[in-house]
Amino acid sequence: MTKLMDRKILDSKVNINKLMDKVDDLPDAARQYHEIDILENFSSLFAVNSKTQQVYSGSDLDTLIANQASLSSLNFYIVHFFSFVGNPDTKDAEYVHTGEVTGCIGIGCSDDYLIQLTLQTSDYRYFGFTNTAGESDIVDVDEEVVLIYPINDTKYYKFNSIAYANERNSIVIAAAQESDSDLLNSYGLKYPLDYQDPDSGIRLYEPTANLSVNQQGRLNSFRDDFIEYYENNFGSPTQFTWDQVEIHHMRPLKYGGSNAMTNGIPLMKAAYSHAIIPKHAYLTRWWTYY
Repeated sequence: MTKLMDRKILDSKVNINKLMDKVDDLPDAARQYHEIDILENFSSLFAVNSKTQQVYSGSDLDTLIANQASLSSLNFYIVHFFSFVGNPDTKDAEYVHTGEVTGCIGIGCSDDYLIQLTLQTSDYRYFGFTNTAGESDIVDVDEEVVLIYPINDTKYYKFNSIAYANERNSIVIAAAQESDSDLLNSYGLKYPLDYQDPDSGIRLYEPTANLSVNQQGRLNSFRDDFIEYYENNFGSPTQFTWDQVEIHHMRPLKYGGSNAMTNGIPLMKAAYSHAIIPKHAYLTRWWTYY
């Protein structure tokens, strides 16, 4: 009997793959917006031992399946967490986070699931996060729980959410996911964290979300001085020509930035595009609604 059940679970691999493919679809909550910017898209396969309530995921689950060990006692869950900005680059921008169990395969799959969604915000990328908004509900398979939060201030946003399943009258964590943090301005535009110039390695300044206005004067020779500094230290650029780029003050003069060469970075002019280098106009608009 056990071998037959193991075979049944292994034969369901095709069904699991189909369910995993399904989570690439946009959540239903996205349909109410004319435009969205996707922030995070997590889909994961988890297995719960219905006898011990132990949860397996990632490499542990891969090893378990490869060894075909005790598969008959496992329930396989596919859980999907998604976040996006609805109405980006408008005063009506909203942070939207969804969670759902898209499917379960096994002999003891739960009839309903508790999904708890938590939005956390901070002025900083790696610390200082507090719970800002939450949404939880008991739902069926393929039923979304949706958290919507109006974006009014520049903050680092991330979610820390959990999906629970009922296993033999015990509630177990079928999936828990913490997203990376995204820096959004008050219009919901995402700041390009982790960007660096492909030739020089100059990293784009990463601001906190609580800078104060401290206007500094502009140096008229900043562009020419920066070009000279760049070529003396890094050589001539290979990814662009100087007539294709603006020299961006990474920390704007309005917020206490300086005219030091270390505060400059080349970004594409509006008339030019590059696969890696952001447009100067995008960063300018991001800071307009900081």
